[in-house]
Amino acid sequence: MKRLMDKALQVLKVQKKDQAVDAQARATEEGKPAEARQPEDWGMSPEDALRIGTVARYK
Repeated sequence: MKRLMDKALQVLKVQKKDQAVDAQARATEEGKPAEARQPEDWGMSPEDALRIGTVARYK
């Protein structure tokens, strides 16, 4: 019985460690600086985009 409980605890520790590593990897991926990402180029200024949206609502 004791061996079974020890084995179960060992498996839980391994799973917990794996989850911590996965969470750390996700946090590192999400926390990349903005400079590393490529900015989207829409070919227009924010003011032009606002005008287009405003005109589209009136049509």
